[in-house]
Amino acid sequence: MTEHGFFALHCHSAEHARVLARIASLQSALTPETEDAARRYLRSDFPNWFHNHLATMDRVTAGFLAGVRARLAEIRNHQG
Repeated sequence: MTEHGFFALHCHSAEHARVLARIASLQSALTPETEDAARRYLRSDFPNWFHNHLATMDRVTAGFLAGVRARLAEIRNHQG
């Protein structure tokens, strides 16, 4: 993504970092009292985020990379 100048790289990476930080925070604060909140996040909030992320940001990323691949194939065809 970096190599090909993906226009939403910062936003996309920030989303991954945000979720990973949330999971790390839940893990580091895990006690019997916080276990229910951690389970709720991992069983509900995280899967909801993941499905939304796939349907939006990852779809846009895939489209961008498919365009890059097509442009590279076109360049190779003209050089060949």
